[in-house]
Amino acid sequence: MAIPQYEGTFVQIEKLSPSVKHFVLELDKEIDFKAGQFVNLMIEHEGQHLMKPYSICSSPGSKKKLELCIKLVESGRFTPSLFQKKVGDKALIRGPFGLFTLDKASKEKLVFIGTGTGITPFRSMIKDLLEKNSETEISLIFGCRYEGELLYKSEFEELAGKFPNFRFFPLVSRPTEEWNGRKGHVQDNFEVIDITQSEVYICGLPIMVEEATKKLLELGMDKAQIHHEKFI
Repeated sequence: MAIPQYEGTFVQIEKLSPSVKHFVLELDKEIDFKAGQFVNLMIEHEGQHLMKPYSICSSPGSKKKLELCIKLVESGRFTPSLFQKKVGDKALIRGPFGLFTLDKASKEKLVFIGTGTGITPFRSMIKDLLEKNSETEISLIFGCRYEGELLYKSEFEELAGKFPNFRFFPLVSRPTEEWNGRKGHVQDNFEVIDITQSEVYICGLPIMVEEATKKLLELGMDKAQIHHEKFI
């Protein structure tokens, strides 16, 4: 079976932090995907075709627009070229791919634990659930080193104010004196989780995923309730 391919045009490029940009692509045809899946993004730079996989951060309800949240890797080949793109430039998208979805969720409560651009699939999942008026209790524990790296913070705060079944717990591991919120690492803030009634999804760097999983197991959570995706 042929892998679906789409032509995309960059219609919005927004800087979220010193090293992260939010890209919106308008597609030439509708795409069907599940929240949590990823696509291969292909761009042309100096006569070369470059490709990398990225999780989708938009809701599946936006059929002809695709949103991606991407961190600049200065030593890499792909993102320095991508970060030079402007509104109106083209790209190719292949996919969707991936099994990091909510298909297996069986508990009454969902907890999303992310750091950095590991927030990407969770933004898609949360928007999808809330758009469908899901009554599931949703909690997002999102950690970063510095306040300026809390991607989509105001958006999640607005959703938490609008939907009583959504709770948002932003935290910072290297806070300034102005920061009045939670501090430390994500695994230091698990007292907000109902261990027996929750399904947990974790996304971020491998060391965070491993440490968070270990802590949840120590707290008595069943391994079957924990799902993860590592960003390298």
